[in-house]
Amino acid sequence: MSTATTIRPPRTLMEVFQGLPEGTLAQLIQNQLIISPAPLDIHQKVLSEIYLALGSFVKQHHLGECRMAPYDVYLDKKMHFSLTLFSSVKRTCI
Repeated sequence: MSTATTIRPPRTLMEVFQGLPEGTLAQLIQNQLIISPAPLDIHQKVLSEIYLALGSFVKQHHLGECRMAPYDVYLDKKMHFSLTLFSSVKRTCI
């Protein structure tokens, strides 16, 4: 006896977004799916320079960590951003 498998279509844009192939340059902003083209070479070159300078400074001063693109940030169920550069600052207790 065989069993039938039911495939449920996505019901929200977040489900659509999460179903995209990994590496798809897309963001979910105010419940709108925004597809981006690949960045230009000059963008990547400038990003590398900023990342190296910022990363060195953050590491030298023990301020946190830096990450390079793509870096996904989910603010809520309707807001997702793919960041080019992300820096996390350590919090200190008083």
